[in-house]
Amino acid sequence: MKKELSKEREILDFSLENQKKLFLEKTVEVFTENDLTEKLRESIKNKKPLRIKYGVDPTSSKFHLGHYTFFKRFRTLQKFGHQIIFLIGDFTATIGDPSDKEATRKPLTEKEVKKNLKGFIVDGSPRKIFEAYLMDELLEWYEWKENLRLVLIHISDKEAIWRLTKRRQCEKCKEIIPFVGEFRKVKKCPKCGGRLVRRSDDTLAAVKNRLKWFKTDVQPIINYYRRTGRLIKINGEQPIEGVFKDVLKSLK
Repeated sequence: MKKELSKEREILDFSLENQKKLFLEKTVEVFTENDLTEKLRESIKNKKPLRIKYGVDPTSSKFHLGHYTFFKRFRTLQKFGHQIIFLIGDFTATIGDPSDKEATRKPLTEKEVKKNLKGFIVDGSPRKIFEAYLMDELLEWYEWKENLRLVLIHISDKEAIWRLTKRRQCEKCKEIIPFVGEFRKVKKCPKCGGRLVRRSDDTLAAVKNRLKWFKTDVQPIINYYRRTGRLIKINGEQPIEGVFKDVLKSLK
């Protein structure tokens, strides 16, 4: 794990200016910027990572795009060596809006909170073996590690090349149209009616490079979860409905 983290960190700019820029990017308000600067300066000087806490209330059973924005930022901060602490306010979720002025956060029952804490899905991650180690470290702290499963929707290299070199994209809204099932018959964008064109980076050479990257970077992750008995393999060459059904069945 340490070896993988070290390799990833070699390409990062650890300067105070760069780390501060990452913290402040698209940030509405900071209390205070001077304090942040001083904390980062001390962290770099003493080679001691910051402990960054992120709190959410389990008001829903799903994470959404807003959460992903934070997770993406945290991933980079972890590469800088900082420690991310994920806090779930199960008690505060039962309170709702304490001001009693709005009903946007209605109080939840203990049963509803437990249901929302039952689990979550992370899509498209981890993509590096060190990310898998970090995810295990995080979930182990919450005693969720043993319940973690990696769902691999598997297709052959031949099928991957066929799909990726044949898929199309809307020239207008950039919607990607996969070359599977009924989507093969689509003549125009189902979202805006725009013209469908081939993606410029979906050449045979580019796809082969992606498959090479997959074997180098992603295959070790698959092997890791297989060794630890947490890999679920789904046949991705069956119809979309079958893939969906098998994924739901495997997670029950």
